[in-house]
Amino acid sequence: MNSKIANVARNGAFGDVIACSAVTSQLKALGYGVVFYTSCTEVAKILDGVDVVVNISMWQKRPEGRDINLIIYPLKDGYPKTPMKKHMTEYACENAGLPYGSSKLKSFDRIRDDEYITFQPKTGWSTYKEYSHWDSVLDHFKHRYPIVVIDESRDWKSSCSLIQHAAIHLGHDSVGNHIAGAYGTKAVILFGSTSPVGSGYKTATNLWKPCGIGPCYYEDKFSNGIKGVCLDKCIDTIDPEDVVNAISEKLNE
Repeated sequence: MNSKIANVARNGAFGDVIACSAVTSQLKALGYGVVFYTSCTEVAKILDGVDVVVNISMWQKRPEGRDINLIIYPLKDGYPKTPMKKHMTEYACENAGLPYGSSKLKSFDRIRDDEYITFQPKTGWSTYKEYSHWDSVLDHFKHRYPIVVIDESRDWKSSCSLIQHAAIHLGHDSVGNHIAGAYGTKAVILFGSTSPVGSGYKTATNLWKPCGIGPCYYEDKFSNGIKGVCLDKCIDTIDPEDVVNAISEKLNE
């Protein structure tokens, strides 16, 4: 561990923790030994620049050093009632008093020799972020590429390796989106109640057809401050043909 210590705290969703790698990678480059505090301890271990991971319950017993409590979301600007105006990695770097930097995860060796597509079908937090027409989309590609499902049955190392080395990653605004963005893996990501402004990546094709109030940030499993019922489920208004075309174009880049 370096003599300079940076204590970084972020409790929250897996994708939020991954976004914090835009901070931890910079701190490491500045010569800090980074201690990361979270309840998502296993995912924090894959962040570039993180030396030690500690449960968030130990925050009050942290060693003397540079303390950074990452909020990520613009609560002072009225979020979630007011939509995000920048990417969450930009907010994270701003919280830390650092220049903007990209997410960066530890690199893992390839565990498959073939060309394949990774696909995350579930988001975990809300069905309003999940697309109902993936079967018809994947039918166009499953005879050309094996479809490798990313879900909770896999550990973080294998999930990261698979997404890092995939021909393309498909899914929603969830942890796989953030992993693909950190590795620069090609991706097609569908958005519903959230927005590509806050969590889309430049290396992905981000498809979104928001309703009149989008992004609403509504969730049907967990509360983030907004209670509401998504009547239209706007993610399902995205035409499957548009998704197929976006994937084909991305594969041909």
